[in-house]
Amino acid sequence: MKRLTTLLTIACIGLLSMTMVSCDPYDDYDVTSILHGTWHGSLGQYYVNIYGQDYAEWETEFRFNAYNDGSTSGEGIEIDYNPNSWQSYEYYDFTWEVANGNIYLDYYNGDRLVIRDYNLSDSWLSGRLETLDGYVVANLNLDRTSYWPWDSYYAKGTRATKDMHAGEKRNFNK
Repeated sequence: MKRLTTLLTIACIGLLSMTMVSCDPYDDYDVTSILHGTWHGSLGQYYVNIYGQDYAEWETEFRFNAYNDGSTSGEGIEIDYNPNSWQSYEYYDFTWEVANGNIYLDYYNGDRLVIRDYNLSDSWLSGRLETLDGYVVANLNLDRTSYWPWDSYYAKGTRATKDMHAGEKRNFNK
């Protein structure tokens, strides 16, 4: 009887360990549906590293638009700007994809970045923005927003070419 009890205990422990396997609480489709929308924040030292010391106070807006409800990819826009002077900005179009727990950004100017080790909720996105080879470009700390003032300045739907707002290729390894 003692041996049967021991075997049952071992079997129960084995079954419980299989049900407690750690996994990502979101799959790529869930991440896409949460990511879809507009995000605002600051990328810290990124602006100084990329544009120079005069850009230390800049902020960023990201807009992620999924291709459709069942998609894990879409198109997006990154706008880096001076909040005190709306005429001072950098505008970058990109395509994006959620895959294998990362968010890949392929910019029309040739930049290729990835958001790794991110935390995402309906109200915030944080993580590391890196080049594909692992150089950390910035730490993301973005809040969801519904405010998107750029439509009045940029007629995205009426652009003559897709890369009109591609922006210049950035040197991330300064």
